[in-house]
Amino acid sequence: MTVVQTCALPIGGGTRPELLYGLAPDHWHLGYAFESAVAVLRFGFEQCGLDRIDGGIDPPNERSRRVLERLGMHDWRRLEINGLPADFSQLLPSDFWTAEHRAAQYQLVA
Repeated sequence: MTVVQTCALPIGGGTRPELLYGLAPDHWHLGYAFESAVAVLRFGFEQCGLDRIDGGIDPPNERSRRVLERLGMHDWRRLEINGLPADFSQLLPSDFWTAEHRAAQYQLVA
């Protein structure tokens, strides 16, 4: 069996919720990251009642940046984590619903 993707939203432990996902290279460019992120974010906002979810990327990873921006994340800030740069943004429920509606209109999901 091959693991194609993982997508998670760790909650609790004194940290802010952060969208996490990873995808096997053979399955890039098929829309899976976006689709799974939508499901996880929906769960976080609707079922868990979260008022904000963070998202982070490795700065050179422009494709992940585009996925998160399609979800409604903008206003990036650069942080250093364990000596390495990372770009972070946050998503509010209102920004997510607007981005999700826009994506559905233009059928951006593969």
